[in-house]
Amino acid sequence: MQGTAPRNYLSTSLPMPPEPAESYHRARYYDPTSGRFLSEDPIGFAGELNFYSYANNRVVDFDDPFGLCPQDPKCHCGCTKCHIVKMLVTGYDNSFQSTGKNPGDPGYGITTSGKKAGPGTIAAPRNISFGTGMFVPGYGCGTVTDRGGKKTIAGTHIDVWFSTAQAANNWGAQRQVPVEVCDD
Repeated sequence: MQGTAPRNYLSTSLPMPPEPAESYHRARYYDPTSGRFLSEDPIGFAGELNFYSYANNRVVDFDDPFGLCPQDPKCHCGCTKCHIVKMLVTGYDNSFQSTGKNPGDPGYGITTSGKKAGPGTIAAPRNISFGTGMFVPGYGCGTVTDRGGKKTIAGTHIDVWFSTAQAANNWGAQRQVPVEVCDD
């Protein structure tokens, strides 16, 4: 038998309408002819830069039943529920250039939460709680234990800790990194 099986469902898990027509998918309108949404994603930049995509255009990998926040069912750091946020990720270390402190200064090498900076230390904006787990592709798993500068770490910008200034500089500034943020 050759050919393809009939498609009874759209990529959003809703039944395929009998005739190709615009349809409302819980939060926005979808056009099956163009294969994209006609209205912007209501979560805006919290999703991704393309406001018209669905589940980061990875419908096999993500679950987004309400069209509001793609959920990756396979969290990398052991949490049971996580979501993806595209972030600006920069590297930092204990150097004066990164922290404004020298060896011997009070608080040198200590994070805002009072923990010693080390592998897996992440500085995140105040809207992300201390203790939140994250998976950063190319860096690995970490935990938010630091804040960074008020003017530098804000919105969707995080800093990941490295043991040397060279390693932090090599990381550089990476934009639109799909960071897994643990929800539990």
